[in-house]
Amino acid sequence: MQLTKAALKAICREHNLYMTPSLNDVLYCNSGGFTTLTGLEAYCNVKSVFFENNALTDLSTMPSLPFLKCLYLQNNAIKSLEGLDTKAPSLHSLNVSRNQLASLDRLNLAELSTLLCAENRLNDIESISVLGKMTQLQTLDLQENELADFDVVLDLLATLPELRCLYLAGNPLVRAAPNYRKRLILALPNLCYLDDSPVFDKERRCAEAWATAGREIEAQQAEQRLSTASARLADPSSVLAEVDESRGTTAGDETI
Repeated sequence: MQLTKAALKAICREHNLYMTPSLNDVLYCNSGGFTTLTGLEAYCNVKSVFFENNALTDLSTMPSLPFLKCLYLQNNAIKSLEGLDTKAPSLHSLNVSRNQLASLDRLNLAELSTLLCAENRLNDIESISVLGKMTQLQTLDLQENELADFDVVLDLLATLPELRCLYLAGNPLVRAAPNYRKRLILALPNLCYLDDSPVFDKERRCAEAWATAGREIEAQQAEQRLSTASARLADPSSVLAEVDESRGTTAGDETI
């Protein structure tokens, strides 16, 4: 079903909006079975568009909306976001959860502060690498995707200095990564909410203490290994004794 001018006028009447398109700053086009975004060009001053629960597969029919700040596209069948960054360059908030996105490629939205992209098909670092350009991101939802490599995802997220809320639950990397919460908290100094729980000051202090203690233990172990190796080099007879002992053990094993 196309989003015709008649359909848009009916929507405006239903929601008590202005019948003059350019006077509206919000549109409620949700749950209408729409397959296109045609007809929106007359609503040139709109700031928020609700287009969830439709049948949209791409954004090729979307006109330029230079003042658009919030776009809600969840629960569609979108496979590509190509062109969105040029058609809506001022976007601050974008919800594309529960679509069919395998990549966020070309989504170069420098002003974006909220990106909700749960339950899609993102499965590797290339599919989300564009996030590194979104330095204003404060809220990022990547739940229930297929991301598996925690280390590379962590490195990417660490480039987002403003990130405050992060949702990664339901990705394979959550189960596979040791010290998952601690490492994310350490990498993201402004993080205040991770998955299903807030990040309190106490948890951050514990993560910092864990990191410090871990480095100290690692340094102690390295020093101990170096000391042991130096002692062996200083006493060649101990090395020969170890070799003789090893040979004796081998011979004994063969006899048995």
